[in-house]
Amino acid sequence: MKLKLEQIIIDKGTQTRDEIDQKTVTEYAEALMNKEVFPPVIVFHDGINYYLADGFHRYFANKQVKSTYIEADVTNGTLRNALEYALGTNDKHGLKRSIKDKRKAVLIALDDIEYGSIS
Repeated sequence: MKLKLEQIIIDKGTQTRDEIDQKTVTEYAEALMNKEVFPPVIVFHDGINYYLADGFHRYFANKQVKSTYIEADVTNGTLRNALEYALGTNDKHGLKRSIKDKRKAVLIALDDIEYGSIS
């Protein structure tokens, strides 16, 4: 489904990377300008809000080329579901996770009430 970029919430802690890689955003933006098609971003919808769980570089590339809409796979779920999904992303696709990215994901999980209690 297509979602307006402005509908998607990106600032609630589901970004598990240490930082957005601007080089990757620019490469993706150039590919979009050349009509390349990317996989949909992954979004969780709680009935009110759409939380981005996977696809931050694609999201920012679409913003860079001033797209209004982005293709999204939308799953019913909460912010917590989006975070759970986000903690496991990019292990097999997309920009490979850096050591800092992995560290941030682990720290997010350790800081979580539920995950932090698991050995």
